[in-house]
Amino acid sequence: MDSAGSVSFFTNHHPALDDEEIEGRVVARMERQKLHTRRPAADIGFVLELHPLTRPTGGHQVCKEQLRHILDVAQLRNVQIQVMAPDRTTHAGLNGPFVLLETAERIRLAYVRTVADVQRMLRLLPDVPVDPVELESLLAVVATSWR
Repeated sequence: MDSAGSVSFFTNHHPALDDEEIEGRVVARMERQKLHTRRPAADIGFVLELHPLTRPTGGHQVCKEQLRHILDVAQLRNVQIQVMAPDRTTHAGLNGPFVLLETAERIRLAYVRTVADVQRMLRLLPDVPVDPVELESLLAVVATSWR
């Protein structure tokens, strides 16, 4: 998402954010996005829910740009994007967010609230990523539905 899309996203935040807070969050988001293309390359994976990708938060044009950005990032060799099927009855993120990290030494770390959350998360993560061609087709269908 570019800075204009980020501003639109944060402008719709509830409770409302002041201009300084919006600017700070946009700058932080843009800095995090540099991780996608840094050298040495970070191995990055995202698991996204389909439903938020279909909600035109910020307007249809902003969302089309965001979908294009997701597709661009998905083309990077070091990035894997998985989309959670909407008919799944459960998944690893239902109890809140989590972060998985792997160090340069291949040590795997997870930040969650409890050990049980780690066990549940590892059992429920989707094991087959959406193929980039499938992802592009899926997001193109979503974007064209906003005409």
